[in-house]
Amino acid sequence: MPYLYEVSTLGHFLRRIALDYMRYGYTRWALRHIPTDKDPQAIDRKLVDVYGVTQCRTKRMRQKQKGLAVVQYVRFDHTFVLLATKGNHPAFERIQSYDATLVPLYIGAYSIKVIHQGVSVQVRREVWQYVEARLHKRALYPQAIVERAVNSLPYYRFPGVVAQMRELVTALNHRRRVAGLSRVTFVPPERPFWELHPKNKLRKT
Repeated sequence: MPYLYEVSTLGHFLRRIALDYMRYGYTRWALRHIPTDKDPQAIDRKLVDVYGVTQCRTKRMRQKQKGLAVVQYVRFDHTFVLLATKGNHPAFERIQSYDATLVPLYIGAYSIKVIHQGVSVQVRREVWQYVEARLHKRALYPQAIVERAVNSLPYYRFPGVVAQMRELVTALNHRRRVAGLSRVTFVPPERPFWELHPKNKLRKT
C-alpha cells in the first residue's frame, strides 16, 4: 500500500500529481491534511476503499467507458490529494473539490494548474513576488553574488519554475546593463527537477 500511494519527498508528490495524473485528465482535486495523531497508512487503506482507487488499467478503462470518474490517491507525509477525471463518482461528489483548469492546486510554495491541455508547476505568485523583490535589491551587487543568489534558490526545477527563473534573470540583467555591469548567468539543472531538494518540507496552506 505505501509503495503504491505514498511518496517520500515533496518533489515526488508534485511530480506524481502534475505529470502522472493531471496531465492525463485527473484535473479535479481535493487536498486534505491528516491529523498528527492519526495513522497515515490506516487512512490510505480507508480512502482507497471508499473511493475505489485501483491500479488496474482495465478497470479504469471500463469505468471511463461507463461515464464514471476514476479517482487516484497520493500522499506525502500527512498531506494527501484525491484526483478525479470527469464523470460521475458518488463518493467524490460528496466532498468539496476543485477543477485545476479553473482553480490552481496550492501545495506549500508551489502552484499546479492545467493550461491549454498542459500542466504547469510554478512557485506560487505571492512567494515568487517576494523572491523577485529580494533579488532586485541585490541586482547591482557583484556578479558572483547575484549568480549565487539566483542559482541557489531552494525550489524544484520544474519547467515552469525554470521559466520563472529565466524571466527573473532577464529582468536583473536589464538593470545591470543600464548600470554598465556584467550579465549574470542562470545555470539550468543537470539532475531531474524532483531530485534537486529532496529534504524540502511541506508546509500546510
